[in-house]
Amino acid sequence: TRTADSPPEDVVELDIRQPKRSVFRARSLFLFQSDNRFRMAAVAVVHNPYFDSVILLVIVLNAMMMAMEDPLNPGDTSMDGLELFCNVVFTAELMLKVLSHGFVLGKGTYLRSGWNQLDFVVVVSAWLPYMFDDMATTNGLRILRVLRPLRTISRFPGLKHLVVTIFMAAPQLQLLL
Repeated sequence: TRTADSPPEDVVELDIRQPKRSVFRARSLFLFQSDNRFRMAAVAVVHNPYFDSVILLVIVLNAMMMAMEDPLNPGDTSMDGLELFCNVVFTAELMLKVLSHGFVLGKGTYLRSGWNQLDFVVVVSAWLPYMFDDMATTNGLRILRVLRPLRTISRFPGLKHLVVTIFMAAPQLQLLL
């Protein structure tokens, strides 16, 4: 029997040896049970303290790469290998998080977070230029890469609150101008 304070049957609490316990759906992507070894490995990787550090390092590397890019020479391919590496790392991060948390259906899934929605748009848009050769489309989509450094905000709670506060205050500041 289920009590009022017990989770629904399809929600499982996984002990990931972290101070904060995470609640995951019993199935991820309708396929992977909570005790599936691939899912358990994804949870272990995503909640490893070094995982966020590696992702932050790749974000910084990607931001430096964008800063070194010459907008007057769009045909320069010297950074293409590094850009591909960053795209692969960000895609792997997305896939691991989706595997461990689920994609969209249910509490705590990947796309239930606004920051992950931003991340999803940036990652998907990073792959679109590889699919389309049209120069106008490619340049328009490459602009979305500028959003990648914003992902760092979600990693730091204090900075996250500051940015949210600034966005909330922006309409009021407009009245002063």
